[in-house]
Amino acid sequence: MRRSFALLLLALATGTAACGSPARAGETSDGTLTLELGGDAGSLREALLAVGIEPAPPQRLRSEPPAEPAPVAESPPEPVAPADTPPPEPAPEPEFRTVTLREKQTLIHLAKEVLGNGNRYRDLLEWNHWTEADARRLPAGTQVRVRVEPKAPAKLGAKRGK
Repeated sequence: MRRSFALLLLALATGTAACGSPARAGETSDGTLTLELGGDAGSLREALLAVGIEPAPPQRLRSEPPAEPAPVAESPPEPVAPADTPPPEPAPEPEFRTVTLREKQTLIHLAKEVLGNGNRYRDLLEWNHWTEADARRLPAGTQVRVRVEPKAPAKLGAKRGK
């Protein structure tokens, strides 16, 4: 990596930029931009040889036209579900309740109080389609949608407090 950078600096310092061949004395440029990566191009090749680096010989990326793609075998048809199988039920839409924002209460305070974790204020932003900038300007009395989360079932064999 350092060697490549040093070569680029050398090429730029000697006036042989790697983005085109400079017009020599008496020549006019045709306006063609050439990116030289070694090979037979004069300016960069000469600069590399001048510092004792032998560039790799030019290489063609592809000498023959690309081959035609092989025909794709058709996959077998997907099995069809029997007619007596009912379609899967769509997921139920989440239920929301409304909470009123109190004086000097932020969404972080509300998330901690209602959802149990202040870091879940982003959920409140999402459910109410607000940005963080909107949340900074919410006045007291604003109605905030809060998703009603299903209660987790009690664990079997859990010990009860004495």
